[in-house]
Amino acid sequence: MSPQDKLTKVIEDHLISNSDRQIVLAIDEADRLLSAPFSSDFFSLIRSWHNNRALDEQWNKLNVVMVIATEPYLLIADPTQSPFNVGMQLDLKDFDQGQVEDLNQRHGAPIKEKDFKLFYELVGGHPFLTRKALYILVSENWSWAKLNQEAAEEQGPLGDHLRRQHWLLRESQELREALDQIIRQHRCNDDLALRRLIRAGLVKSVGKSYYCRCGLYERFFKDKLK
Repeated sequence: MSPQDKLTKVIEDHLISNSDRQIVLAIDEADRLLSAPFSSDFFSLIRSWHNNRALDEQWNKLNVVMVIATEPYLLIADPTQSPFNVGMQLDLKDFDQGQVEDLNQRHGAPIKEKDFKLFYELVGGHPFLTRKALYILVSENWSWAKLNQEAAEEQGPLGDHLRRQHWLLRESQELREALDQIIRQHRCNDDLALRRLIRAGLVKSVGKSYYCRCGLYERFFKDKLK
């Protein structure tokens, strides 16, 4: 039996069959598996378990909850093999300006009023980047001027996150060209690439124009895509 079949049999024979209650399998930071050599097989397996729910009522006992960033839309191009486009999706929206102001106050107001507009433009309400930037300012005693200067550097305080976004684009010339066109012209001729970039959380629409999700992404990718 293949590893996928073995794991399915374990779930079916030793978990589902021995329980008369609902079972929740929760996987946090599931996107960390995307760099594993078996990632496609694993996520296809999760999708097959979801499909089993329509064929066997026993499988309705198993509920899979995955906490994941939106980057999988860059890597899993085949929608029939993806577990991320089925079931219920709860999307975390970007913080609005008022919410970022509130977070700033909760962190002791490291961003002063005169700098707040530039800070908001940099992080764009991106939940992770907003929280990470405020944490760095407070816990490591960074000044806003220093953070703003080094934020887009590969070895800067947000470098791990930025390098990861860049890595996800490395093998797709179509996505790289589409993002470059959006940065320079605020439009995109490739509708498929545009949809994938939006779903990946790298791009947003404003009216009929398209922009990077936040100023930090635009600053970082402007030279990386040449």
